[in-house]
Amino acid sequence: MDTIHQSILDQLPPLPSHEAQWRAIYMEPVMGSGERITVAVIAFDQDGCDALKTLSPSRLRALFGKAGIGMSSMINLVVDSALRQGQSGHLDNFKSPLSGVYLGELRNGLSESRIGVLRQAASLTSCFFERN
Repeated sequence: MDTIHQSILDQLPPLPSHEAQWRAIYMEPVMGSGERITVAVIAFDQDGCDALKTLSPSRLRALFGKAGIGMSSMINLVVDSALRQGQSGHLDNFKSPLSGVYLGELRNGLSESRIGVLRQAASLTSCFFERN
């Protein structure tokens, strides 16, 4: 069995110290189609929760044209609802104000902050996410 010598392990940087759990929020752009896109991610830690939208205004325009404005409003409605319900520390009984909204599995993340976990989550779940 191969083992890694401790001197090599000692050279690795320490793991980030901030732990949070997160979920992706998916929406069907065409109701009933079964097609889903990641519109946001939400992260929970001991201090609360935050969400990060994965589609910028320019991406929404590129994907949906004039309908991008309406899509943005629907995303805002869903994210605001998730944040209100997420103040309890989870979304186990999430009730979306719109149909065609689905939650991804609960996953664990490590970073230097909750926003770092959100950025990782967005990068892992959305090909449309633009990291600033």
